[in-house]
Amino acid sequence: MNTERSSNPDPSAPRARLRRMARWMQALVAAGALVLVTVPFVLWSAEAQTFESTVRSVVPGSEQPIQFTITPRLKVFAIAATFPSIGLGLFALLQVWHLFGAYGRGIVFGGEASECLRRLGWALAVTALVRPLTQTCVILLLTLYNPPGERQLLLTLDWQDYLALLFGGLLMAMAWAMAEASLLEQENASFI
Repeated sequence: MNTERSSNPDPSAPRARLRRMARWMQALVAAGALVLVTVPFVLWSAEAQTFESTVRSVVPGSEQPIQFTITPRLKVFAIAATFPSIGLGLFALLQVWHLFGAYGRGIVFGGEASECLRRLGWALAVTALVRPLTQTCVILLLTLYNPPGERQLLLTLDWQDYLALLFGGLLMAMAWAMAEASLLEQENASFI
């Protein structure tokens, strides 16, 4: 038995695993971005019943179901109201793409990685505000042509919004800690 081989692991093995994981994550990010961009177009081309059932699945439940008056024009405006959320989602996915690109190049604690984490944290925190506002705008638009007394104003804060805010703050704190660790490393290297 060769014990030298087991006691001295290959130092490049963790880097190779990190590169593989980074490629897989970038593939997942690309798939997520593709879905995020195509959903509005699929909804726009969907029949009114499919569009309404999709909206109902996103809208929080109530005792009485909300009545929608869906016209082609309102459908376009409702989909356009989701564009800020989609843009924010694409920005967040772009940060994840760049983060794993840096990891794939072996830059784990550098300024690029911490900056991507910081921007991703901000994007998640802003998502906690944009998502409820987008949902409110969509409901307002879809009930705009309802008779008086049946129009809806709906503003909800959900557990997902809290988690987005929490994880956004966590990522910003991690980015700050990584930047501080990088500065300490550079400072210590200058003493040697």
